Amino acid sequence: MDNLCTVWMKLKGNAIDMGEATRARFENKTQLRDFRVYLDGDLDEDLDEDEVIQAFNLPSSINVHFCNADFEFK
Repeated sequence: MDNLCTVWMKLKGNAIDMGEATRARFENKTQLRDFRVYLDGDLDEDLDEDEVIQAFNLPSSINVHFCNADFEFK
């Protein structure tokens, strides 16, 4: 799993559990280049995209995309 290049994630609701995000340990994913977050709604008013990036501990070299779109994982 440390060799992932792209992560696509669909979040339910509009809030992120910061503890869960931190435990994902994405800082160990040295090959990761793209991180896409699909939201059911807008982010909680108390949370902004920079805080999400910090919670996931993503290096600045990773392309992070936040999308509001219907996306089905199959």
